[in-house]
Amino acid sequence: MKTIATIAGAAAVFGALSFAPAQAAYLQLTPGTGAAVPTSPDNKNQVIPGSTLGFFEQTVEADFDAIGGRQLRLTYVGMSAGWYNTFQMDTNADGIWETIFSTESTEGETTLVTLTGYSGQGALAFRFEVNDGADKVTNGVDNTRVNGAPNFFSSFAPDGDGTATSGRSLWLALDDSGKDWDDNHDDLVVGMSVTPLPAAVWFLITAVGGLFGTRWLRKDASAAA
Repeated sequence: MKTIATIAGAAAVFGALSFAPAQAAYLQLTPGTGAAVPTSPDNKNQVIPGSTLGFFEQTVEADFDAIGGRQLRLTYVGMSAGWYNTFQMDTNADGIWETIFSTESTEGETTLVTLTGYSGQGALAFRFEVNDGADKVTNGVDNTRVNGAPNFFSSFAPDGDGTATSGRSLWLALDDSGKDWDDNHDDLVVGMSVTPLPAAVWFLITAVGGLFGTRWLRKDASAAA
């Protein structure tokens, strides 16, 4: 019975540290209007492939409990804009917005962020500021696709399906609604993905598993003697 209890204890630790299934829907779009980014010669998106499917006027939500100890990997994909625009996040639920990327960032630049102070499911705290802070669009607040208002397009195309409403990797594509509104959503494009568990967590899982395994072998050897 002691051996069984030890194995059960190991399973409980593995379960507690694994946080969520590998295919958990960490990120969701709700609600939104399905469409594709423009493809006409006059307003073609210059950063992501033309006709990329996704959603307008949506909110990007996160299952913070499923994300657990994972980080968000943010990548600056590119831009085609005349204004100075930025992508910002409130990573600590404290109302402080940190600039992650701007239109002066380097294509392919990547950073990891950890979310703290959030639980349950809700809107991810990010926003785009446009024209050097003259205007902004905040996720879950004012993402309306109209002339004169900055807005963003979201797509799980990096996951392989732009029509999907949930996944772990997506593009966020801003249209700053600047001069001669083109509605092509390439004024700042950010890639966002939920990373696997941090290496330190996997090390802890392995170490705990080894500890329980060693104890089980010792008990088994003692019983045989």
